[in-house]
Amino acid sequence: MKKVLIILLLLGGGILYTAYTVKMHSSREILMVFGIQNEDFILNNILCANNPNCVVGAAPPMANLKTLKALATGDKVRATTEFLEYTKAYYNSQEFKDMYEKKRQELKPIVPEVTPEERERALAQVAEQEEMYTPEILAMLPPEAKAEALKALEDTKAMANGQLTETQKKDWEDLVPKNPNKAIKKALKDFLDVTVDVDFNATTKLNPEKNYQVFTNPVYEKKDAQWKACYRAGKEVTEVTRNFVQQWYSELNRSGV
Repeated sequence: MKKVLIILLLLGGGILYTAYTVKMHSSREILMVFGIQNEDFILNNILCANNPNCVVGAAPPMANLKTLKALATGDKVRATTEFLEYTKAYYNSQEFKDMYEKKRQELKPIVPEVTPEERERALAQVAEQEEMYTPEILAMLPPEAKAEALKALEDTKAMANGQLTETQKKDWEDLVPKNPNKAIKKALKDFLDVTVDVDFNATTKLNPEKNYQVFTNPVYEKKDAQWKACYRAGKEVTEVTRNFVQQWYSELNRSGV
């Protein structure tokens, strides 16, 4: 999976600048400006933060980064900052939170239906486990064994009542946190880790077989898409973005997310 949350921010900064004379006020208008037909792309960036099998979808054209890089330093910094601030505000909006929760519920694990016979057997198993693991017995068990016993008991109860087990709840929370800020924080940290060593002096060459530029250094060619996006956007834009992201990440950290 390619994490493209911050690539989106970089792309947006350049395109937003080209639309300065036409002020955009709604998320749909701004998304349409850089070729995104709906909010699914921006939402999937967050939903995919913890899911290695998640598909984000096609990103806006990387050529837009060249437009951004070509701007004068003051203009590109202003454009990037404005779009970063817009994006942060969007992720804090009720619109995004509602959309995120709707999608989160769609990704909720499906609880298999149990027949009356299966439920009866599960309840009988619960009764046996409760009889076996009395408070006195539990008190004598090592901490790990006690936790396993209690987990098995709760999982059996959940199965009998047609509910998610604790393991399923944890897996769901890890994959799509109830608080979207957790996923946002992870995406921001990933970006900071990936782009800490971008070499803006790296050279490229034409790949004749595929007819596009590749890095002369094969190590760079294997870098994450976000690393390459920062290289294309340029040092000024990357520094502005990294500083903004670091501050945003620190704010989430301080909030206890």
